[in-house]
Amino acid sequence: GWDLREWQRHLDALYGEQNRSRGIENILNRSFKEISELLSIAMQVASATSTRSLEEIEEEYALELSDALAWALATANHLGIDLEAAFLARYGNGCRKCRQNPCHCTNFAMQPHRWHELL
Repeated sequence: GWDLREWQRHLDALYGEQNRSRGIENILNRSFKEISELLSIAMQVASATSTRSLEEIEEEYALELSDALAWALATANHLGIDLEAAFLARYGNGCRKCRQNPCHCTNFAMQPHRWHELL
């Protein structure tokens, strides 16, 4: 299993030159496209007309999340940011506000979503 830094290096070797030649605007546009595809899946799942199975929905989410992560890594590569170090600095010590794990200062639910309940 690779860590995030290794994935960042791998994707930079695969696509970094192309991404740098196309510029940050292209990278961010692709990132937004992947996030919008996640929203599209959520809207389809919420629709009463969805005929996809739970497995199909989960697979589609997994693919789009993978794409979103790849473009986040591409953005970090373009900007020269070690995303693993930045992520650990921001989230590695519990909640950024209360420093607790789990967080005690927010009121949002951290429970896994049960997709089958929407079908």
